[in-house]
Amino acid sequence: LEGDDDPRNFVYSPVAHCHGYTWKLRVYPKLQIGEGGLDRTVVFLRLADVPKTADPLLTLSVTFRTTSGRELDKCEVEMTVAHSVKATIVRSEALDRDLGHLTENGTLVVEV
Repeated sequence: LEGDDDPRNFVYSPVAHCHGYTWKLRVYPKLQIGEGGLDRTVVFLRLADVPKTADPLLTLSVTFRTTSGRELDKCEVEMTVAHSVKATIVRSEALDRDLGHLTENGTLVVEV
């Protein structure tokens, strides 16, 4: 999945600078995981702009939330440039306006 580098299948968030590193989210808006499985929206937190020769090993406590406050995933992980952190949400839930995950203009915002 994370190896899917076809830019038609994902979007990147704007980069963020925090804790001395540059971060970005790689978002797959619609993926079917497993045959006949539910469509999901998948979000990866990735390190950006780090030379391969300086690939740090970071121990993180990461929480992914939607703007409604729903926690998508919470984990403690070791992360490198090559190993990102993943969270998923069932696509029909992400798009359900009654659950409050979308902003007024219909954007899914994920807080990390």
